[in-house]
Amino acid sequence: MKRRDLLTAALAAPLAAVPAVAVAETAETPVMALFREWASYWTWLNSPATREMDEDDFSKLTDHADDLTMRIAKTAAKNTRDLVAKFVALSDYGEMGLPDPEKTPELWAEARALIEQAA
Repeated sequence: MKRRDLLTAALAAPLAAVPAVAVAETAETPVMALFREWASYWTWLNSPATREMDEDDFSKLTDHADDLTMRIAKTAAKNTRDLVAKFVALSDYGEMGLPDPEKTPELWAEARALIEQAA
């Protein structure tokens, strides 16, 4: 065995001990891709760049943010990280209340399903 093989094996050994769920949760999912887009847009929307903007123009920008949020809500969660990202986006980082189940039934069904899986 070469020195390089030993070093590679030493680096890979801890990864074998990590549960597959933990590794899967770090993979990019459709929800996380949308969340990253939303988070970047949200940061810009709440930056000094938009503070002096006309109210009508700003309203159009918030409409786009709302569209992104609803796309996140309607995209199927692959794991708990996705569900948390959905709650963060739908609540604007906790600044707003979460929507009623009538508006986002998929979100609440996913939350119930994850809780039932954990029980």
